[in-house]
Amino acid sequence: MNHETVKIPGPLHPDLFGGVSPITVSAGDLRMYRVEIAPEGLEAAWLVLEVAAVNARQAHQFAVVDYARRTGTREPLALVAIDLLDAPPGPADKRAYLARLEK
Repeated sequence: MNHETVKIPGPLHPDLFGGVSPITVSAGDLRMYRVEIAPEGLEAAWLVLEVAAVNARQAHQFAVVDYARRTGTREPLALVAIDLLDAPPGPADKRAYLARLEK
């Protein structure tokens, strides 16, 4: 089995000094998620995003940040749906993951 050993920054967690630090994860730990979000009160999804993330919570956070960037607002959002996809993340998905962490 071919498993990548490249270590990349993962989700942030509290550290011993009162701040937050990234968890180091293997590139093989990334999964693809399909996230649908909408402003609160709307029935239909406004943004549908397929994103590489370590877990569903991080995928949702990426969708919220993308929504704010695209609309220029920080209105309350509702999670319409989130699905774990069968397909592994490709090279472009992994690059997008790292770019999201740098923002």
